[in-house]
Amino acid sequence: MKYDLVIDARMITHSGIGTYLQNLLPGIVPYFRTALMAPPEKLAPFSWTQNTAIIPLKASIYDPKEHWQLFRKTPPTRLFWSPHFNAPLLPVPAKRRLVTIHDVFHMAHKDLFPWYQRGYAYILLKNAVQRSQHILTVSHFSQTEIHRWLRVPKEKITVIHNGIDHSHFKPLPPGACETTRLQYQLPRLFFLFVGNLKPHKNLSGLLKAFHRIAPKLPEWHLVVLGKIEGFVTPDATSQALLQQLPWISSRVHFLGSVPYTLLPHFYNLASIFVFPSYYEGFGLPPLEAMACGCPVVASNAASITEVCQDAALYFDPHSTEEMAQQLLALATSPHLQRFFKEKGKKHASMFTWGKTRNVTRSLIAQLLADL
Repeated sequence: MKYDLVIDARMITHSGIGTYLQNLLPGIVPYFRTALMAPPEKLAPFSWTQNTAIIPLKASIYDPKEHWQLFRKTPPTRLFWSPHFNAPLLPVPAKRRLVTIHDVFHMAHKDLFPWYQRGYAYILLKNAVQRSQHILTVSHFSQTEIHRWLRVPKEKITVIHNGIDHSHFKPLPPGACETTRLQYQLPRLFFLFVGNLKPHKNLSGLLKAFHRIAPKLPEWHLVVLGKIEGFVTPDATSQALLQQLPWISSRVHFLGSVPYTLLPHFYNLASIFVFPSYYEGFGLPPLEAMACGCPVVASNAASITEVCQDAALYFDPHSTEEMAQQLLALATSPHLQRFFKEKGKKHASMFTWGKTRNVTRSLIAQLLADL
């Protein structure tokens, strides 16, 4: 066969899975006879793709047309890898198939999706696990969820944690971020939230908690980074809450998406990073914050305690009162802030993309060797 490995790389510019692909593929692609399927213009900015075969594939994810295009355009290969659960519904000429399933959020929180989205996601997830000979996931929590919701034997699922780019996310010297502070008019003391504004991110819970403690922390603000619009399941509750709580609206700053190059500046400038999610397959932002020396307070739900372990202060995301108490405790204790700052830096250092690439490459080599 012409290729050892064909990868659906269309999501390389997305948040989340795009970060996964951008950091993983440079350590995978050169080691095998590889072809990438994606719009060429999406791959052009990445130098490691220059000597790699590219098969143009422009269908959007979740568009039923993608399965017809994958059926028509996938070349013969020993292994076909889907980095998301939208694996081909139709047959492709691959001896073996691998899929990465980051989470089964559509199954675990069905109430957040209309019936047709739930149904289509279930079809795609069942297809992915049934047609793939092996499954990758990013946490033991997600492994358990895949086993629970899709009845997949755990031995068919390999857990490989994500990594952190420590050349990008790191403590910066005093003054290095002042231009960013001035550009975005950032306050001196602020809680930072990073994430797309979707319901499971629980920004509405954070707004309620901040409302409770704001009178006790008159100099503190809340800064929100992340895509605000364009979601199929948007977080309408958070925007409505601000209208109901007008007196704190001047202390909550929605900055939308910011350039990736500036993200470490925000982590370095933030006083405390808050991660209130109900559900995460992994959750990179807390580790990014830790790597930059920002103390973290986080939800004790889903994979978050597995990823952050004892390097964060935790709260129940369903309890506004408990979230408020922990935010206040950390904000008013310089000792706790120093403790979690140092604990976090040490903990984040254990997560590297180099380690993730090496383990993933070994798994792919093993799957190919078994053919």
